[in-house]
Amino acid sequence: MKMSKKYTADDIYAVAKSYRNAGRAIQKHIMEINSMSPTIVNYTFSLELFFKCLYFMEYNKPYKAPHPRDGHSLYKLYNSLTQESKKLIKVEFDKKINWTVPMTQIIESKILPQEISDILKRQSPNFPNDRDKDILSVLRECDQAFSQWRYPYEGNQKPIQGTVELIEATKLRIDYLKKEENQET
Repeated sequence: MKMSKKYTADDIYAVAKSYRNAGRAIQKHIMEINSMSPTIVNYTFSLELFFKCLYFMEYNKPYKAPHPRDGHSLYKLYNSLTQESKKLIKVEFDKKINWTVPMTQIIESKILPQEISDILKRQSPNFPNDRDKDILSVLRECDQAFSQWRYPYEGNQKPIQGTVELIEATKLRIDYLKKEENQET
């Protein structure tokens, strides 16, 4: 018989932070390891878990995907959040996205290995000139990134931008709710 441990939003939060931190650590050494996939997989899984944490905090229950194939859908997870959370995440995201280095500068400075730059250019006709995105277009773009980037040899990767900013905006919302919760007790 399978035993399932009861868990809390704090448990989800701790794991989400660990994946975000792993993404950061890998990103610092991307030229040495010559692979974008582990960075994107860690960041997008972190975002998924931050959304699930926030959902748990708002509804006092774990998120259950409407269909098993939607288990990693960032777009559906985001849309399951309360209107207030979506609004506040969007405000923070919009503030943060303006500070991001445009992908053209990243490519021109050779931060990305050439083969990754070539893949990204090939798979998105507007890449890297599509920086003016709103939060919903970023969510659509990175919706299935965890599934697409974890097996890079299948060639299903699509370029994504704005994930780190979305992670930080979501984490700010969670931190605010945690602070609010602590003040009530």
